[in-house]
Amino acid sequence: MVHRDYPVLVEAVRLIDGGERSVDWTTIADSTGMPPEVVKAAFRALERRGLVRIGDRRMSDATGAIGDVAGEAYLLTGLHPNGDEAISRLIDALRQAANQVDDPEERSRLSRLADNAGSVSCDVLAAVLATVITGGIAG
Repeated sequence: MVHRDYPVLVEAVRLIDGGERSVDWTTIADSTGMPPEVVKAAFRALERRGLVRIGDRRMSDATGAIGDVAGEAYLLTGLHPNGDEAISRLIDALRQAANQVDDPEERSRLSRLADNAGSVSCDVLAAVLATVITGGIAG
């Protein structure tokens, strides 16, 4: 993705995810500090790639406003990481925890847990994490 488009997509996803119904080019130009013509070009490019839906087109400004973002946009911007990213973060967190504890036995258990988590199929571990996060397993 062109360096021009990514910051525009990140800001659009952040604002839409935060509850904005639509985001016009002036809002993104102001928040990113990018020139308006660059933001307008990014809007068009992002729409062509199917990452945003431009709605609220006005006669005086064919660029309009971003009314919605595709699910893939959340993954590209990191606002909603995919399963592989979540698993990597879990394993990294386990390793960091192992490095921070003083008890050698606890450190060893955390290290083994990190190693074992990394040996499980990514699909299986992602499904388990998703179930836990969504409350699918009664606690």
